[in-house]
Amino acid sequence: MKTGESSHQVGRWDVFDWEIPDHVHFFGLNTMTYLADKYGFDVVRHHRRPHSGDMFSKELWEAPGRSRLRNLFKKVLVRVPFALRALRYCYKRVRGVRVYSSLIVLAPKDGAAGS
Repeated sequence: MKTGESSHQVGRWDVFDWEIPDHVHFFGLNTMTYLADKYGFDVVRHHRRPHSGDMFSKELWEAPGRSRLRNLFKKVLVRVPFALRALRYCYKRVRGVRVYSSLIVLAPKDGAAGS
């Protein structure tokens, strides 16, 4: 599964676009481990990436949206060398790393299958 996670210092201004309704709820940094254990699963893999990596990824900025003006701005910005890297750097310097995009792989605990 892929979900958002956040540290306890997160605020509403830590992410410019919360991508609602894609993410209705962000987990705390230890929530997934707690839930997996509670419901009989092991966390097999947990890859946590700062959300700024997704926010300023070339793939996201190349994806067209509904606004022609925004699409034009994005197209120009993607072609400026190091622009997205500079935006990512500035975002991290100002906001820190408090929000993550996480990929989590779960497996049933031994003996929990079919429970």
